[in-house]
Formats: sequence, C-alpha cells, structure tokens
Amino acid sequence: MIDFLYTLSTGEQIILKVDKIIDGWGYWEHTTNCGNLKQIPVIRKNNIKNSKHYYRSKYDSETHFLYKCWQNMKRRCQNPKFAKYKYYGARGVKVCEEWLIFDNFVNWSLKNGYHPSLVISRNGDQGDYTPDNCCFKTFPENQEEQIERRRKPVCKIRPDSHKILKIYNSAYETEIDGFYNSSVHKAAKGKILIHKGFKWAYLKDLSEEQKSSLNNIQ
Repeated sequence: MIDFLYTLSTGEQIILKVDKIIDGWGYWEHTTNCGNLKQIPVIRKNNIKNSKHYYRSKYDSETHFLYKCWQNMKRRCQNPKFAKYKYYGARGVKVCEEWLIFDNFVNWSLKNGYHPSLVISRNGDQGDYTPDNCCFKTFPENQEEQIERRRKPVCKIRPDSHKILKIYNSAYETEIDGFYNSSVHKAAKGKILIHKGFKWAYLKDLSEEQKSSLNNIQ
C-alpha cells in the first residue's frame, strides 16, 4: 500500500492507502465477481481536460463503489420492498441524518479505511448507521460476526415423548450429525414442526419442567 494525498471537497487533505499511483492518480485494485482484477480510482475522474480533481456523481452507480454502498445502506433501512429491509428498517435501524447527504458519507469513508474490497459494518450489528457506530471490515469478517451472534444452544427433542435427547451449542453444530442448520433454526423458531424426525427448541425457550430434566441427559 502507498500513501496518497487526497483533497476532500471541504478542502481538507488526508492520507489514503492506495495500491498504485499512476500519473498522479491514486488507484485501488479490486477483483470483480468474475474474478477479473481492475483498478478503481479513489473517486472517478471528471471529464474536464487536464483537471486534477475527482467528482462524486450520484449517477455513477456502475463504477462508484461508495455510491453503491451508500444506496444499499439506505435501501436496507428505508425501502420496505428491499430484500433485507426486514432485518434493518423493519427492526428500527436508521441511517443518521448526516449520512443522508452523500458527500458526508464519502468524506467519512475515505477517512476511515474505505477500500472497494471492504463492507460497512455496524459495531456488534446493533444500533443505527452513524459515524460513531460503523467501520469497514472484510466480507468474511462481517459474515463470521453475524454467524457468531446467531449461535444459540439448541435442543433435539423426541416428538412423541418431548424428551430432550441432546443439546448442541448452536444449530451449526447439528450438521455434524447430518442435520441442516437452517432447518433446525426454522424448527426452533416454530416455522416448521419437524426436521428429520425430531422437534427442536432453543435452550432459552424450554419450559421449567424441561429445564429441570436436563441433568438426566447423557
């Protein structure tokens, strides 16, 4: 990574870490979904001849990764038709008023480790999208944190006697015994009744009588 001096729209200059500097421009390298490596300028260059400035076009969504990030963040919180709205806006997650202005979001991102290969993440996956509650992480890091937060002890139960047969630390551990963690989650939430011949319940949701019998599990 190379230090690159970049001037924000406010006139403030900051140091960015870029992969290459070509003809005075800072570039990041980014691998596309097809596996092709291409260079992404810090902010797309405008069309003015001999200009040494970049512009932030609200219409440059095909090549401007920050704009895509900003748009998707707002859609998750504001658009009920968006696939992930139920996990964000429907649960009360909001984008702060400051970040409703694209330029403010760009300025914060460039100062706080933005790279096209990273995704924006809320601390602990809690709270709103605000400058104090967000950071950039790799996609695997973000996914692993989301999985870790969903880890809840789950019980395998006989459907006829309601006897608890086994306790797993999480639904993901049930895959060792040939079960599907997504189906175990659905069964524990009551969305389906049976998965592969067994009932399932989260440990925290057991009745007092069931909890008192846990010591008998071998």
